[in-house]
Amino acid sequence: MPNADPKVGIVVLNYNGAALLRETLEPLAQIRYPNRVTCVVDNASTDASIRDAQAFDGRAVILRQDVNRGGPGVNLGFEYLLKEKCDYILKLDNDVGLGASCV
Repeated sequence: MPNADPKVGIVVLNYNGAALLRETLEPLAQIRYPNRVTCVVDNASTDASIRDAQAFDGRAVILRQDVNRGGPGVNLGFEYLLKEKCDYILKLDNDVGLGASCV
């Protein structure tokens, strides 16, 4: 029987925002919704962003770009999530400041 829960993709855009990214990914990692994919698009960060992203959610897919593409860099995440056949996509920036309210 197919999964009745729509597949939700979450894409987080990041550039040198390790501290901000931690604050965003920590509550995302606690989401109990079973049919989701979290994708971090990193715009060539030189800080600890990638290491921190890997630590918070082992299920997160991390897509690294070799140059900072700015806001349009998120398109890499959209492409990935569409290939994953997500029914819905939520786009977040690393400074969204979710807190624990999204659990």
